[in-house]
Amino acid sequence: MPNSKYYVYGKEAQVPAHLNFGKYILDRLRAKKDEIALEHIDTNEKLSYKEFTQYAVNLSASLTRLGVRRGDTVAVGSEKRNEFLPTALAIVFTGATYTPYEPKCGRGETFTYWTIHKDILQGFECIKQILTLDDPFDCIPSTRNLVAENVDVELFEPEAVLGQTDVAFILYSSGTTGLSKGVQLTHLNCILNSWPDA
Repeated sequence: MPNSKYYVYGKEAQVPAHLNFGKYILDRLRAKKDEIALEHIDTNEKLSYKEFTQYAVNLSASLTRLGVRRGDTVAVGSEKRNEFLPTALAIVFTGATYTPYEPKCGRGETFTYWTIHKDILQGFECIKQILTLDDPFDCIPSTRNLVAENVDVELFEPEAVLGQTDVAFILYSSGTTGLSKGVQLTHLNCILNSWPDA
């Protein structure tokens, strides 16, 4: 296929093979400003597209400075909150793979995620760094400090990836026939599935 290093050919479109799904989304988010992107159903807290995008860009730049990069997998576990989605997008911006961390525990949701799962998380040797979405505690730094610096959204560019093969997300099946299985979605999968006529 001509230019296969640079493009993925489909019936209707040509997609650069290096395109980060995050860049695809960022290009669309830049066009939206003060419209509401998220509203928390329980707290009524709102996040505009502008705030959503700024948060994701700031956090991504900070994660990159911390060494998060293409080839890494970053797991996010959290109770319901508005920061969850822009945090996931920030990870994709870095070129790393986002995956949710949601072990089944059977306890009530009145406890915070960390309170419920800290023993499990601290026992994993593969975890290089733990961050909190809340205020720092127990020597665990907060993403709030990482998003304090404003990066120019218009100049920010997500890391280049190989869209055909690099994994943007690892999501999990429902586990109806056994344990949940990780499903890898490449950047290209995500882009093609985001098109209105997909």
